[in-house]
Amino acid sequence: MVRMPKHEWMALRREILESYGFLCQHCGEGGRNSKIRLEVHHIDWDHENNQISNLTCLCTRCHDLVHYGRITKRSHYFDSLS
Repeated sequence: MVRMPKHEWMALRREILESYGFLCQHCGEGGRNSKIRLEVHHIDWDHENNQISNLTCLCTRCHDLVHYGRITKRSHYFDSLS
């Protein structure tokens, strides 16, 4: 798997977090001055697909829930990404 250089990823990550107002797109937690940790999720799960349309902002808790199958494609989170 080819990953982008860390400095490029960090710049893209910042762009994604800013574009979503530093808010988790599932639960709404966060905000610019929040201590909630936010992560960037690849919607199609392909870590080489770093198109902005394939990236979203999730808090650590929701990101874990997505990866463990607790938030599924039937949830309102995935509906909002369509």
